[in-house]
Amino acid sequence: TKEKLLSLSIDNQFLATSSLLSSKAKATPQIHVYKIRDQQLSLFSSIPMDGDLNRNLIGFLPTTTPKLVYMKSEKEIGVWDVQKRTVVNSFSADRKIRKVVISPINEHIIVLLENEGIVFKDFSSKKIELEIGEASEAGFSPDGNRVLTGGQDGSLSLFDLYSIEVKKTNPTNSHGAMIISLAFGRENLIASASWNRNMYVWDVSTFTDSSTKFTDPFIQLKERDLRDLYFHPSKPILLTQHKGQYLKSWFLSTKHLLKEVCKQLPTNRKSLSKSEWDEYIGQENLAYEPKNLFECTENPN
Repeated sequence: TKEKLLSLSIDNQFLATSSLLSSKAKATPQIHVYKIRDQQLSLFSSIPMDGDLNRNLIGFLPTTTPKLVYMKSEKEIGVWDVQKRTVVNSFSADRKIRKVVISPINEHIIVLLENEGIVFKDFSSKKIELEIGEASEAGFSPDGNRVLTGGQDGSLSLFDLYSIEVKKTNPTNSHGAMIISLAFGRENLIASASWNRNMYVWDVSTFTDSSTKFTDPFIQLKERDLRDLYFHPSKPILLTQHKGQYLKSWFLSTKHLLKEVCKQLPTNRKSLSKSEWDEYIGQENLAYEPKNLFECTENPN
């Protein structure tokens, strides 16, 4: 068999992998759930499925009782209770499911459908199942209370899940091309990328109730072969994945970036020239200009 590690339960007690039986006959995709005990793996249960190996397993819900979200078919999602070894919930769509995003906090998921359809589903309540517009990509905020969506036209929208109202939207599409990746970080930072190589970082804390457009990005970059975006869970660092499976890291705080630059200076140097700073961070690609941050200190904030 060919196996691929895909998901670990929140309590670190169970590991789920997808597998494909290797034979000349028609292969059967499966999900295997392993129990982790004393650094050893033992097979706990298996789930046979239909469809592509890489799309079968979605991941564990962040619940104390391990529940695994997986694709039962190209139009149906199942929730597998690992301890009970049975399906405890499901969701059926009217068209093919392209992608599923799981909330980091609760039993909420976002389902992205063919033709930009998007549905919000709460597995903790059978009553909450809402179509919230159209999108090519979507992501949850770290607290699970908001959803960021991006459209094929380059538009961005921010939803408050408690009211399901569009709090911030961009009808004038800042990107000018289809959104291919989104990330929602801590400290109210949002990152978005599109097919035309534009990558923006937005500071949502600067928005007001009257500011209804994503207009004034905190950082603007042009990046080739960009595939995906990820925020560091606790630091102001953005990771970008590119074609060829290589990664770049971006310091989003000039003070943190200065600290890294200062580590590379000789011990007798305590400052950088403007040209050195520009050369190190590629200043021509940034939409902001750091002020008075070129003096090195022992512990910059």
